[in-house]
Amino acid sequence: MKLRPTESSLINRLCQLDKNCFLCGRNLVISTQGQYIFPAQRVMDTTSAGYEYVQAQRLLARTRRIPSPVTGAKNTNYGITVSLYGEIFQIFEKITWRERIKQQIMRLPENIAPDIDEQISDQRIKKYDHKGCFPLHDLPQDACFVIRYAELEKLIDILVKKKRSHPPQHGYPRHYLACSGLPANIMRLSAH
Repeated sequence: MKLRPTESSLINRLCQLDKNCFLCGRNLVISTQGQYIFPAQRVMDTTSAGYEYVQAQRLLARTRRIPSPVTGAKNTNYGITVSLYGEIFQIFEKITWRERIKQQIMRLPENIAPDIDEQISDQRIKKYDHKGCFPLHDLPQDACFVIRYAELEKLIDILVKKKRSHPPQHGYPRHYLACSGLPANIMRLSAH
């Protein structure tokens, strides 16, 4: 995966960057190539490959009240990426520039949002009624995860190596066994 600088206009930076990257002036985006593809199904069985992988691990650790296994992970979010058929894809949403600008301003801290809104209003936002594709940086509110048994085992192995003096208990709740072939309930984790 390669990074490239984003265009320097305020509107482009606001629409293409994650909130923290925008605020810190980290003006890099994932360099993508090829055409946008639109999956026929809204549910994908895929491996997470980016920042959302870190988010999912943290959510799992928090819900199980265990330490987060990710070490050295940066809090830099370049967008949600997935691995399909051995290739990495970035997830985008197709909406108007005007809608994206409004979404992104709402994510900014209250003390900064009005200044950005005022600067953008001066740039004649009306010319941004056409649609564009923008990277998704956060998992949807209704995101659901089914964690494969093998992945849970990897998580526990990491924790065992991390804390040999306090081995984890292996009393798995039923919802973590969803992909093991055993009866299970699906756990819904809130993305926020």
